[in-house]
Amino acid sequence: MAGVVVILMVFGGGARGGEKEQARGCAAAERYRIVAIPLRPYHVSDLGAVAGMTEEHRAALWTEKDGLTKIELPAGFHHAEAVDVNSRGVLLGMASSADGGRRQSFMWEPGKLTLIAGEGAKAAAINQDGDLAGEARLAGSASTGPVLWKQGKVVGLGACCGGRAIALNDHGAVAGEAYDKQGRYQAFVWGEKAGLRLIGPADTYSTAPAINEHGHVVVYAFTEGSSLYRDGALTRMELSQRWPSQPRAINNCDVVVGSFGSNSDESEAFLWDEKGGFRNLNDFVLKNSGWKLEVASSINERGEIVGWGDHSGEDDAGFLLIPETR
Repeated sequence: MAGVVVILMVFGGGARGGEKEQARGCAAAERYRIVAIPLRPYHVSDLGAVAGMTEEHRAALWTEKDGLTKIELPAGFHHAEAVDVNSRGVLLGMASSADGGRRQSFMWEPGKLTLIAGEGAKAAAINQDGDLAGEARLAGSASTGPVLWKQGKVVGLGACCGGRAIALNDHGAVAGEAYDKQGRYQAFVWGEKAGLRLIGPADTYSTAPAINEHGHVVVYAFTEGSSLYRDGALTRMELSQRWPSQPRAINNCDVVVGSFGSNSDESEAFLWDEKGGFRNLNDFVLKNSGWKLEVASSINERGEIVGWGDHSGEDDAGFLLIPETR
C-alpha cells in the first residue's frame, strides 16, 4: 500500500530562536515526502513509529523499516485501536466489544499485553516513563474524572465534578477538560506541584487536546476559537477564517496540526506556527499526487506529521509526511 510522493512547496520556520528542538528539526520543513501507510494513524512517536487502527479495526503499529504489526486483541473483545505510542515502543490501546458497550484500555509491547486496571478506566496518552493519563472512577466518586497512572498507581487530578485527561508530557504535566458544578467543562493543565489549573476562556466550554515538553498547551474554546497557553497566558491562534478548525497536536517548536472544514466529510488538514500562520497542508501536495489530506492527527519532534485522507479513490487512507532537506 505504501507509495511515495514529494511535497515541493515551502513552509516557514516556526521554532523560536535558541531552542534545541529547532536544531533537531521539529519546526515546519521546507518540503516533505508523503508515504501511504496501511492504517488510520492517531500518533507518531519521536522515532517515527505510528500507532493507529487498520481497516479490520485492529490496533496496529507501523514503522517505515519494519512495516505493519497488528496487535493481538485482549480476550473477549472484538476490535481495538492504538491511540498512542512512546519512543520506547510501548503502545497504548483501547479495545471494544462488538456492540461498543464494553471498553478496555491496554498497553502492549512485544511479548506482553497489560490491561489497565480501574473502574471506567480509559487511558488516552502515554509518556516515556510509561505513565498514563485519562479518566477513571475513583473510590467514593459518583463519576469518572481526570487521572494519572503513575508507576501503576492511579492519582486523581482534583477535578471536583468529573472530566478527562487527554494529553501528557514526559515531565508529568497533564492537559484535558474538567467539569464544574454547573456541568460545564473547561480546559485544564495539571502539575504535581501546582495541581489543577483551569486555563480556558471564562464563561465558555473549552478543552485542551495537546501539551508539549515546555508545558505549552493547545486550548480550543467553542465560542472563542483556538489558543496557545504558555507562560500563564493565552495567545490566540488565527486558524481558518471560514470554517471551524480542530487542533489536535503540538510539538516542541509550537507547530500545531489538525483539521478544518464545514463538516467531517469535508475536512482538510492544516498546519499552524507563529511564523507562517495557518496553512492548508493540501497546498503543499502535488496536484497529480492523488491525495486529499483531510486530518493531521499528530506531529513529532522530527517534524513528521501523520493523518488520513483520500488517496486515489481510497477513503481514510493513512499518510506520513517526512521533512526533507534540499
